[in-house]
Amino acid sequence: MHRKPAWKLSFNVGQCSIGTAAAGLVYFGLGGSHLMGPADLFPFFLAAIVRFILNNMITGAGVGMAEERPLLSYLKGDLLFQAATAGMLMALSPLVVLATQRSLLFAPLMASPILAVYLATSISVRNSQLVERLEESLADLHEANRLKDEFIAMVSHELRTPLTSIQGYIKTLLRPEVRWSEEDSLSFLGTADRQSDRLRYLIEQLLAVVGADTHRQPLVLEPAFLPDILREAIGELMDVKQSHHFEVRIGEGVGFVLTEPRKLHQILSNLIENAAKYSPAGSAITVVAEPAGNRVDVSVEDEGTGIPSELQAKVFERFYQVDQSSTRFVGGLGLGLYICRRFAEAMGAELWLDRSDQRGSKFCIRIPVSEVPDPGSVDDDQADAKAKDPQSSRPRVGVPAT
Repeated sequence: MHRKPAWKLSFNVGQCSIGTAAAGLVYFGLGGSHLMGPADLFPFFLAAIVRFILNNMITGAGVGMAEERPLLSYLKGDLLFQAATAGMLMALSPLVVLATQRSLLFAPLMASPILAVYLATSISVRNSQLVERLEESLADLHEANRLKDEFIAMVSHELRTPLTSIQGYIKTLLRPEVRWSEEDSLSFLGTADRQSDRLRYLIEQLLAVVGADTHRQPLVLEPAFLPDILREAIGELMDVKQSHHFEVRIGEGVGFVLTEPRKLHQILSNLIENAAKYSPAGSAITVVAEPAGNRVDVSVEDEGTGIPSELQAKVFERFYQVDQSSTRFVGGLGLGLYICRRFAEAMGAELWLDRSDQRGSKFCIRIPVSEVPDPGSVDDDQADAKAKDPQSSRPRVGVPAT
């Protein structure tokens, strides 16, 4: 049997007591008598109205606070429905009072229409809730279908582009009637290789988002030396993003963190690559790591055009891209930041957009510190040396990638 929680029961008792006391004060204050007669109908209706108003205000205050909704907006939402229901009950209540004054045997008979109104109201409320849920489900389904169509179109375009490029260069090299120079052949093969890397990256992103959503492979956290992971992630991007100026600052005491090293490497790589992708050539990308109590904060800051304020809350959504036009200059599936957020949550880290304006964007990740490093990852002397001298395990500061 379903029982109402004690706090709800206490709330209902208090609500009923306040409403009844206020109605009694109004009724007897206006001259109403204990033996109700026709002359008492006016104070009776006023008392009923007071009780109705108080009852709805108390309910509205409770529900509004629970749902963080303004009191007036909640009361306006179902005022007509509540007023109609209360009006029917008020119309029957004098008959109940008068009948029970004659004999208490009439009470069950007179209570039947009130019970019918209550049951009809309950059914109506449940039906309206079901209709509302159905409308929400239909809206969600419509949105899901829209996202699916956009995703299929986007994936088809993004996968077809490198594949077409690879096929074009290979077919060009295979033309029997043309003999290409070694320089041209190497150039064609290099382009095909880069496009195959792009194709592999897109496929890995799709597989990563499936893994993040299904949690098929739970993450195993272990101590990892953060400066090494930063050095590897930035070093890899320096080789391909040669038109940007990388600046790295690692605070004193930044050492081991508790994480999944490969996933953290992927998060940092995605953040740094996004910074390079959405900022002009020759601009600076600044990576800063500094202690924050029992955690370490890593920030990646660029000098791009920034993200509009109304779109900043959506950048971590799946398949979302700030520039969704057909002429966007940056490719991709809109999965990078979504994957980063899901991996960060799985590792007990926090990822957020700290700032984005005309000066550029700044993304931050907060990673738990590992008190005890993994003995197998690095010997104690090496760990102590790295913790004392972060300069030894990071790229050159302020040096353009060339």
